Amino acid sequence: MSDVMTFGQGRHRCIGETLGIAQLTAMMRAIVELGIRPAAKAMTYQSRIGHRWPDEMIVKIK
Repeated sequence: MSDVMTFGQGRHRCIGETLGIAQLTAMMRAIVELGIRPAAKAMTYQSRIGHRWPDEMIVKIK
């Protein structure tokens, strides 16, 4: 599986792709500005068909 979040391509492209990308971009900028970083622990994922759902993500705030 890929580590990249996608919104599909071609005929099956997500209608909310532009809004989703804008929201993710704003969220990531806010996280970087707050100094939130992933902890050293590797992330684990739940087994799902077609999606990767993290079990948890431990972060450090400076």
